[in-house]
This record gives sequence, structure tokens and C-alpha cells, in this order.
Amino acid sequence: MVQKTIFVVDHEPNSLSAICDTIKGFGYSCSYTESAIEALALLGLAIPDLIILDLGTHETSGLRFIRRIRSAPVWSGIPIIAMSDCREREEREIIKAGANAFLKKPFTIEKLQATIDQLLSSPS
Repeated sequence: MVQKTIFVVDHEPNSLSAICDTIKGFGYSCSYTESAIEALALLGLAIPDLIILDLGTHETSGLRFIRRIRSAPVWSGIPIIAMSDCREREEREIIKAGANAFLKKPFTIEKLQATIDQLLSSPS
């Protein structure tokens, strides 16, 4: 069985490292970047099975990033988990923009794993 790849975009190196280490512990492959702009370039090289996006990226709004992914036919089917410490109203906007799931920071490892497993086991 081919190992599924999760792509993480988070501007905070410590958070990025912790999330990728956790994902690898779940049995998935993890690639990452701190830059939303670089993420778009990397997506042109390899398409992951799932994207985890911290909405606090500095270069572009997380909502804009999600909409860009959803507007590109080659990427539109990639499940996206958005994460942030935002309010409930903003959470609805994130889902409306095209995220498949939302994790409010701080979240538990169990919640992260359950969300990833659910999205990766769903038929595309």
C-alpha cells in the first residue's frame, strides 16, 4: 500500500515541525513549507493527498489560498484542513471558502488524527 502524503503550510517553524512529526507518527508521509506562495509552487510539482493549512500565513490570506486551490481543477479535489484560533463566525467563512474541516487551536492529537483519517478514508 502506498503511503499517503500530507502537505502542511504553517508560518511558525516550531508548530510546523511538531505537526509533521505527529503526522509521521500516524503513518503518513509529510512535506511542508512556511510559505503559502511556495506552497502553490510545490503543489505544481507533486499533488498531496491532503493539505493542512494554518490560516495565519503572512503572505496571503488563508481564505485566498483555499479559494486558489479550489479554483484549479488539478487541485480542487484535495481535502483541506484549516487550522486557526479564530472565532466561530470566521470558521463558517473558512468552510464556505472550501475547507473540508476546521481545527480550532489548540487542538488535541486525537482530534487531528481523527480528522485526517476521516478525510483520507472518504471517497474522492
